[in-house]
Amino acid sequence: MSSLRQQIKKIESNIEQISVISRNPSQYKGKYDVEKAIKETNTLINYLEMDAHSVPSLEAQDALLKVQQFKTQMACLSILFKEPGSPFISSSASLMDTRNKALTATAQLNQSSERIRAAGKLLAETEELGMSALSQLQNQRSKIENAVKVLNSTQNDLNSGAKTISTMERRSRFPYM
Repeated sequence: MSSLRQQIKKIESNIEQISVISRNPSQYKGKYDVEKAIKETNTLINYLEMDAHSVPSLEAQDALLKVQQFKTQMACLSILFKEPGSPFISSSASLMDTRNKALTATAQLNQSSERIRAAGKLLAETEELGMSALSQLQNQRSKIENAVKVLNSTQNDLNSGAKTISTMERRSRFPYM
């Protein structure tokens, strides 16, 4: 599990470095370095997603939420570096447009995250109800099986009693047989 946390930290570090480059033109080292960092980060995000899908746990669910956030952040950063006039947006109108796109994407991501959390809660409640129903059904099955055993025992006792009465009746009619 610490592997997921390590991957998340590495991705966060990469995204932060790319963000710093996007905010500070003086630190820009060349378009190839940024493209390479974006590719590497996207690859790490894909690996994290695969690892999180392979581990069933609450931490894996959190990792999948992080994956969605990372994908949104990377999409925004990719847009920033792919705008005409790269490596940075040349006009304030383009900057505002990119920021608006990023804010919209972040809002959509937050809504999706909330829906995923709500679905997780609903899943847990449904699982709890299902377990309760299974427990009740198991108790009812046990009671029915016991009732069937008592019924069979009673039937055997009745059959035995009927034979005894039949024998007594026969002996009373024919005492010397």
